[in-house]
Amino acid sequence: MEYMFRKTSELTPGDKAGIRELFRGTFGNEKSEAAFDMQFGQTVKGYAYHGIMADGVRVVGCYTSIPFRYSYFGKECVFALSVDTMIDKDYRGNLGSLKKMAGLVYSAMKEDGVGFVFGITDENITLIRRRLLKWKLVGKLDYHVLPINIGALRKGLRPLNILSGAFASLVNMVAAGSGDAVDSGPRTDKIVKVIDGRFKEYRYRSPIKTATLGEGSFVAYSVRKYGDIRSANIIDVAPLTRKTLGCAVKQIYRDNKDSVDVITYLGKLDFQPVNLFKSPEKFEYITYLMSGLVLDETKVDERVFDINNWVVNSSNFDFM
Repeated sequence: MEYMFRKTSELTPGDKAGIRELFRGTFGNEKSEAAFDMQFGQTVKGYAYHGIMADGVRVVGCYTSIPFRYSYFGKECVFALSVDTMIDKDYRGNLGSLKKMAGLVYSAMKEDGVGFVFGITDENITLIRRRLLKWKLVGKLDYHVLPINIGALRKGLRPLNILSGAFASLVNMVAAGSGDAVDSGPRTDKIVKVIDGRFKEYRYRSPIKTATLGEGSFVAYSVRKYGDIRSANIIDVAPLTRKTLGCAVKQIYRDNKDSVDVITYLGKLDFQPVNLFKSPEKFEYITYLMSGLVLDETKVDERVFDINNWVVNSSNFDFM
């Protein structure tokens, strides 16, 4: 078995085709060449980091991390998001293979100035990362929801659809007007991604929708169907304040109330939204846990492992 490290810019056409084929076999979805080049080749560094396992004929394993700019308590750093970890079904069972691929990536990223690698995943993958790769838990993300047709979420509650619809209308009537949202400036007391023009162009592409809430503020969201549930998922709001989030929900409700059953926001908030409500854990689709590994202790300290120090939501990890 051969293990190698490549930056995206160093991948051969055969490497890319092999990784894309492994992705299709692992996840059951196609990743086009254009989507591959966008996701991994248009990053803040112009590349991502790939640890590759090959059996002499084809790519049978891949461990990838994508660099992003972050503000770490007012100091700019580069963090990396771990994505698309894959091992061909014929080679699973030897977790040492994953450890070797990850080690190649971590060494290269540290040399390249990356201070922290993280991921937001379900409980099972989080457990593997913590046990095998020595990651530490950062914390749990919360669901905040506004039911419009509550019967879509629980069939037994269908008689209450009229009431839930009226309630959704009422809470949005008292929310701040969308034109009143203003940019309060970047936060320097938290760990927050750097949102600039390049990030927006990279991150918010079709089918993601964006809307301006006021000067310097915006919302990005997607509309998806989960079984019979039509959901408007808020991916990002900037700046993330009680006022702008309230404006975002109000605008999404106004534009989509007849075509969605629920508005959701997945993230960690240090305030109570005016028109969203924290979902009980038993109603959550998936439990999303954030974990990570410090690569450079001169850049990042233990504060990174407290979820309350983060401004984090779906835009930090979900590539819908």
